[in-house]
Amino acid sequence: MGDPNLTDLRKQCLSSLYSCTENISKYLDVEKSSEYEKMKLYVKEYCMMEAQEDVAAQALEKAKGEIDSSNVDSLDTNFESNLCIMAKKQFNC
Repeated sequence: MGDPNLTDLRKQCLSSLYSCTENISKYLDVEKSSEYEKMKLYVKEYCMMEAQEDVAAQALEKAKGEIDSSNVDSLDTNFESNLCIMAKKQFNC
């Protein structure tokens, strides 16, 4: 749903993080645990960004379907409303 280039870039970043994790496993002894924790944090952040992008794209599509051509200004309002509702459902906020 999102920008294909951004999605591909995120996938490449995740792949790089997994490669880094393999290198940590192979080449680090003393700092291994702290570096694993950093990698887990980064993977979690990338996954959260992707989920947020998906929710925002869905909210925008829904908002576009709810406006009529005479009231384009309502797109922003509908988007924000849909984003809030969808984010609450998706992320249990």
